[in-house]
This record gives sequence, C-alpha cells and structure tokens, in this order.
Amino acid sequence: MNRHIIIALILVSLLTSCGKEKKQDEKKIITQVQNIKKDSLAPNQFDWTQTVKLKKSTIAELQKKEKSNDKIIMNFLNSYKKLVEELDNKLMESKDYESLSTLVYADSKLVKQCAIDFEKQVEINGFRVVQSEGTIYISQNTDFVKSKILPLVDSISIEFINLYCNEFDNICCEDAGIIISTEELINRINKWGELSKKVTELEYKKTVEDEFNSNLCLLLVGSDNTPSFDFETQKFDKNSIDLMTKFIESHPKARATEEFKSFLELLKTEDYKQTKKINDYFTKKFNYCG
Repeated sequence: MNRHIIIALILVSLLTSCGKEKKQDEKKIITQVQNIKKDSLAPNQFDWTQTVKLKKSTIAELQKKEKSNDKIIMNFLNSYKKLVEELDNKLMESKDYESLSTLVYADSKLVKQCAIDFEKQVEINGFRVVQSEGTIYISQNTDFVKSKILPLVDSISIEFINLYCNEFDNICCEDAGIIISTEELINRINKWGELSKKVTELEYKKTVEDEFNSNLCLLLVGSDNTPSFDFETQKFDKNSIDLMTKFIESHPKARATEEFKSFLELLKTEDYKQTKKINDYFTKKFNYCG
C-alpha cells in the first residue's frame, strides 16, 4: 500500500513461561545483533532492543489476561508504529543514507556491504526495509507482528491482525498508481466491511473503518496515475462497474454492497461521468478535493 494511504507489526517474542527456550532466543538475538557491524546506523544511536522489549511485554500481558485482547493489540501496534517511524526518521537523517540506498540496485555487486549489514540488522530487530520509487524506507515486519501473538488471541483479533498485515505484505500502490487488481480491491473492501460489524465495541474500530474507507476510496476515486474516471472521456471504469454489480448480486447483505449500490445509482444519474455532483460525493465521503 502507498505510504500516504496506509502506512503501514512485529519479530521476536520471548514468553516468560518459556523458560530456557526464551532465554536462548534472547541470547541468540543479542549475539546476532553484536555480530553485525556496529557502524550500520551508529551515528543515529537507535535503541535496537526496543522491539524485543515491546513484544515481550505484549505477550506477557496477553498471557495474564487482565486486559482485553483488542486493547493490548492496539497498544502494541501503536507503539510499534512509533518505533517504525522513529527508525525511518533516523534512516533519512543518516549520513550513510546514500550508501544504504544501494539496496535498490538490481545488480547485487553494486550494493554496499554496509547496506547489506543494515538490512540484516533491521530484519533481526523486527523491522523491514522496503523500497518505493527508487528510495528505501522502514516498514512494519508482519512476521514480527504475528509471531507468537496469534495463538494467544481470540478469533476476531486473528482476523484483524491478518487483514492488517496483508495491507503491508501486498501493497496496493506504487508510483502513485494502483498495482493490485480490482477484484482484490473489492475483496479487501468486503473483508474490512464485514469485520467492521464485529468490532463496533472494540479498540480495532477506528483502524478497521480507516482501512475500509481507504480501500473504498481507491476503488471509487482511484489514484493520481490510475484514476477511476478516464482522463479523456471522464467516464467511470466499466470493468469496476461490472465487478461491483456482480458483487452486489452475490453478496446482497454485505456492507460493501450498500456502498457500491449508492455509488452506482449516483453514477447513473450523471451518465457515469465525473461531474461536480460526483466530486461533492467524494468530498463528503473521503474529504476528497477533485
């Protein structure tokens, strides 16, 4: 998913009850970090132990069962997101950023060793290096998010975490264009919409609503380089109309169906063109400025 629409979970977990296994895992992580060149991001003094501590405390809370899963998980994700942003800022400020950015080169011979070491350090500590439009940045590591968490939470939390992670594992956009299929986009809208019915009283509610609307906006409005309305004719994409119509017929009670129906009805009144009335609809629904 585009960094402006999304962005944007979590590596090594050390269970208190795991005894020797937990201690061995912790020692292994420390050893791996120490073996990586310390100058990878040394000028920025980033505390690489923070993710391990966060994951460890989250698992301990889940095991105690003193708080509901949704509160624990959202606290974990929000704290993790802050760490991702902190490391990303330090990466951008690093004097070695140009060298680290050689990770984008297709020819592995041109990638500098410090960049390779840095990527290993990032992965070991629960983050991920990703690239977009020729630049690198730090993103959430979904393996880290899921690891040893899923077995400890309820089915709704599992559904939420899996959907949340999918947005990072299969990004929707690149170079200001949508790169997933319309079928996949509709599928995401549907899944977030159905989950929204289950989380009305949970801490997941805001995130679920945001993801539902972000994906819906991509379908109805499009992006800069892949708009839903044709540049020349100003008419809405016919394939999207057909797929939404098909979805309505097969999922009459879905939340997504309600959205598709109202939009298609409006489109019909405007001869399927992007008029002021359509833009007003987008403005009200997505805070869109057309």
